[in-house]
Amino acid sequence: MEIRPRLVGRARGAWLRSDPAALVPIRLVALGLVALGLVGLAAACCPVPIRRRPARPRLTWPRHRPSSRLAADATKGLGTGANDFDNGLAVSDDLVVAAGTVYGNRLAPTFRYSTDAGASWQLGRLSEQSERETPPDQGDQTSGLAVTTIGGRPRWVAYGSDWRQNLIWTSSDGMTWDRHLPAAKQLPAEADLADIMAVPDGFVLVGSDTEDKPTAWTSHDGVTWRRSPMSGQGTPAAVAS
Repeated sequence: MEIRPRLVGRARGAWLRSDPAALVPIRLVALGLVALGLVGLAAACCPVPIRRRPARPRLTWPRHRPSSRLAADATKGLGTGANDFDNGLAVSDDLVVAAGTVYGNRLAPTFRYSTDAGASWQLGRLSEQSERETPPDQGDQTSGLAVTTIGGRPRWVAYGSDWRQNLIWTSSDGMTWDRHLPAAKQLPAEADLADIMAVPDGFVLVGSDTEDKPTAWTSHDGVTWRRSPMSGQGTPAAVAS
């Protein structure tokens, strides 16, 4: 029983000696095993540090709670209601002003101003004369707001309406406001005002005139207005189609 393995072993050795090329695959396999062993040993002794992508910083925004007294002040004498401040927001240096409307027993314009970038707010007011001239049942409401610098001083202008006519409010400090009823020849009551924008020389209002034609009105101080018809008729082809 022991003769066969010995004969096989002798025959295999003779075959390898007779064919040296047959040793090449065996040597390659051996070298590969040795190389793998060295790599594993090196990894165990000196592990390669894993580079991790740094985590993205989380953006946080400060939360500012408005003063609780504003809601009570804004609706004082008006009954309960909600404040609508989608009517305008304008900034001049450090002063931020928002124009809105108070809904209560009647509509009324309201202005809020902030001197710390919107972190806290105070309630603006109408001047004493404008407060006396504001009818208690007319439903004044603001629609837009803009500010520019004239003669080195800020000039704030808001536009809006009551139930029958267009109205303008102006302020030199964003805190105290004067109410104006525009002259009919300058800014007709039937004109449909759409937006206001500040320009270097004053303000521009755009909308439609009494004949429903596109019109602009310009003013240096927000009190006196000049009509400027917009040329052109019809609508762009892309809109008409």
